[in-house]
Amino acid sequence: MADDETESALRGGFVNIAGGFEIRRGTILHAIKYLAKASTPRTLIVDISGVANPLYELDNLAHVCTPDVIVLIVGEHSDVGLYRHLIRDVGVAEYMHKPLTRDGVTRLFVPHIAGITMDANASRGGSVIAVVGARGGVGTTTVAVNLALQLTAATRGHVCLLDLHLQQGTSALMLGVKPVGGLRIALEQPERADALFLDRVCVEFNDRARLIAAEESFDGTPTPAPEGIRRVLELLRVRFNYIIMDLPAPTTPAAIQAFRAARHLLIVMALMSPASAMQTVCVSWLRGSATLK
Repeated sequence: MADDETESALRGGFVNIAGGFEIRRGTILHAIKYLAKASTPRTLIVDISGVANPLYELDNLAHVCTPDVIVLIVGEHSDVGLYRHLIRDVGVAEYMHKPLTRDGVTRLFVPHIAGITMDANASRGGSVIAVVGARGGVGTTTVAVNLALQLTAATRGHVCLLDLHLQQGTSALMLGVKPVGGLRIALEQPERADALFLDRVCVEFNDRARLIAAEESFDGTPTPAPEGIRRVLELLRVRFNYIIMDLPAPTTPAAIQAFRAARHLLIVMALMSPASAMQTVCVSWLRGSATLK
């Protein structure tokens, strides 16, 4: 990157990138010289600011990189025509113009680096907020329920509270409503989940807020699939401005998928508890934090 502000935004946006990353000072011209001798990374972000002929230099870059590299571009122009040309004709995965923000980096660059495919509808969807307890009994559901109510009152947006405690969830009890069966089916058989299906399992607890929860019996073992989590969140993000997930501990692939799909992660922990602090570190690791302290 060519300047301190851009480097700072990247470092802030990449804080949860697993495996770490390396930032070098310079532009695409320096990247070409460096990669002519070094091995090609899986993902490459280059700065084309101040470069006289960036399209020509991108062609030079292609000659020193392996064809499978994912290229993300940072520039100084907000020209829509340039963006379309880079994405459609040159093969660039994403373009952002300066000044970069940490949130923008997380939203636009991180999915490409993490290997998450996002379609246009998903990128325009609502924000997913995960609420998880560092250990049991710290009031996670209480926080999730009140956060949903507060967001509804403060923003007047459409809010969905998704309780993923399929057998021991208490959000419906707190809100004084009864869950409608069907969430388990959607999570275990994502091919059956569609917008109409989710409409049937939503329970209204506010004029602009809905609850999706389950009351599964203890004589069975729900087995949500990661694809089921992805499908349900994809449908909800189209309909709601905010999706708040009340999550269990990340002990299954589906729960880990839910953690990593969240844009914001809120960890509820007991005051001055070493056990809570250790659980928080474990949750951060599952999210793919680059640095743990």
